[in-house]
Amino acid sequence: MLLSNRPRILTVVLILIVLGSVGVWQSPLFNEPPPPVTIEEATTQLQQNNSQSTQIITNPLATATPVVVQAENNTNDVDPQGEWVISTTDTSFAGYRIGEELLNIGTTTAVGRTNLISGSLMFDGNSILNTYIEVDLATLKSDESRRDRALQTRGLETNTYPIATFTLTEPISITSLPENNQPVSTDANGILNLHGVSKDVVINLTGTYIDNAVVVVGSAPILLTDYNIEAPLGRRVLSIEDEGVIEFQVVFRKE
Repeated sequence: MLLSNRPRILTVVLILIVLGSVGVWQSPLFNEPPPPVTIEEATTQLQQNNSQSTQIITNPLATATPVVVQAENNTNDVDPQGEWVISTTDTSFAGYRIGEELLNIGTTTAVGRTNLISGSLMFDGNSILNTYIEVDLATLKSDESRRDRALQTRGLETNTYPIATFTLTEPISITSLPENNQPVSTDANGILNLHGVSKDVVINLTGTYIDNAVVVVGSAPILLTDYNIEAPLGRRVLSIEDEGVIEFQVVFRKE
């Protein structure tokens, strides 16, 4: 009797193994991480939002490239001098990316982002100055909720240090205004306050002036030890790289 049931038992075991494998490979941990920020993707999203004013992209982890819909009016007619603030109706976000090694999975890139970012900049006709950006780290989301929960009390410890800020310390010279949709790259020197630590940082920026908006993307490498951040290792997280990247995509509009 036991022998006659053995093939049936083996079949059930094999089915469970296959179903288990499918479940693992469909886990969010195997989602392709969103690529690093680029000015091309940022302007594409801006133009799509302008063309479809009722549609606002709110998912900062979206990886699919939206269909390019050309804006009806691709001109700049706003006086560039004065204060510009981060728009709440365009696609702005900030976040991190860092390499990690997971049990039974291997190496992957963790990416977390939030849309809750605010700030402003001042343009006096010759330079960008008085730039300040604030990010709500407590709202960071990645493709894995367990990672997000861990960062509340370990690593970034967002329950204790929910806000990160960047303050420009040296003006960014603008010798001449670029033509519409012409990207310009530069370095921004400032102070990054993260995890309760303030340090000088240089952020590589690329920006453009298009459709009456200033679109800026930027990134900078960050050593965890510089900000007293301990990697939140666990049973499933075997290792985390010592250096990560902060990145952001912001759209400024005139007040």
